[in-house]
Amino acid sequence: MAADKDATIELRRRLVLTAGGHDRLIAALTDLLENHQDSLRPKRSSRPAQIFSRS
Repeated sequence: MAADKDATIELRRRLVLTAGGHDRLIAALTDLLENHQDSLRPKRSSRPAQIFSRS
């Protein structure tokens, strides 16, 4: 079990270093999640807004 923890910690350290620091890693993951969530949301047809007027 200790070896698993060491491997996990090492992976986290590598991810942080590769991203350029904690802030950059968090920003990259946030962008990834936002893009993924946007792709899962149903797309609405873009209809022009109708103004209610009496003619």
